[in-house]
Amino acid sequence: MLVVLGLLAGCAAGPDYAPPPAPDDAPGLVAGPEPRRTAAADGIRQVFRRTGQVQADWYRLFRSPELNRLVRDALANSPTLRGARARLQAARADLEATRAGLFPQLEGRASARRQKVNGREFGIDNPLFSNLFNLYEGELSLGYDVDLAGELRRAIESEAARLTHEHYRLLDAYLTLTNNVVATALAQAGVNAQIEAVEQIIEIRAANLALLEQRERLGASARADVLQAKAALAATRARLPALEKQRTIASHRLAQLTGHRPGEFDTPAFALDDLRLPRELPVSLPSDLVRQRPDILAAQSLLHAANAQVGVAAARRLPQLRLTATYTRVALEPGGLTD
Repeated sequence: MLVVLGLLAGCAAGPDYAPPPAPDDAPGLVAGPEPRRTAAADGIRQVFRRTGQVQADWYRLFRSPELNRLVRDALANSPTLRGARARLQAARADLEATRAGLFPQLEGRASARRQKVNGREFGIDNPLFSNLFNLYEGELSLGYDVDLAGELRRAIESEAARLTHEHYRLLDAYLTLTNNVVATALAQAGVNAQIEAVEQIIEIRAANLALLEQRERLGASARADVLQAKAALAATRARLPALEKQRTIASHRLAQLTGHRPGEFDTPAFALDDLRLPRELPVSLPSDLVRQRPDILAAQSLLHAANAQVGVAAARRLPQLRLTATYTRVALEPGGLTD
């Protein structure tokens, strides 16, 4: 009987999980170019390197201490990451709770009751047959579920896949956060460069307008030239409010990404000159990026969990076996429970 139970316990209902195969056709497969060099803006040659995987701290390639500090601040204060870590801890606790079903379960119970027995219940009308006494009871029960069809093992497999899913969701939140911080910082640096250029143009056109007005007073320039210069200066100044609005939006977005209030956030003044182009550009195959992207891996983990749930449902259609043992003691005195 034990041999039969052991053989049955080695089986699990439902299909075993297998990752979906890659498509047979490869319409986008082309021979990639060899690593080559390209010119950089600061005169340093950039080299394409086939690294296989993009590093998690890819933003350090810009060699900007201020950008690195901002990303660290975002990773430390982001409420999105805190929520993802909490979901990961909850999934880990669910897995441990499910694994507990692999072990025997021991329960204990104790009770004390005050009872009275009356002889009239037995048809004896005599006061001597009325008794008032205490009744103490203690019980220990031991149970073990024999996972014949593999329901518990499939449930553990499903919870493990959900834990992996939450792990990849945390990585996806990390990647999305760093991407947004870097993209917003680069956008702010671009807007700052535009504002600086527009202010320089305003200074040049204001000086040109002053020169034309002086020439008009001296009779060396026509009034139309002065009006045209004023219109060009006004049009250039009108571009500043929109650019300053974009800079404010980028600043508030950086505050939100780093977990700060916009009014309390010390906005760093990013400039394009403070960012350096990477000397080595990491190049990966699209197939490698697919195997590395956390959102795709998270979806694959959900597929694994759903596949395990099919086994759980199939196992519940089969007979269940539970072994139990109970030991009970009843006594009129507390010391009698150990007699």
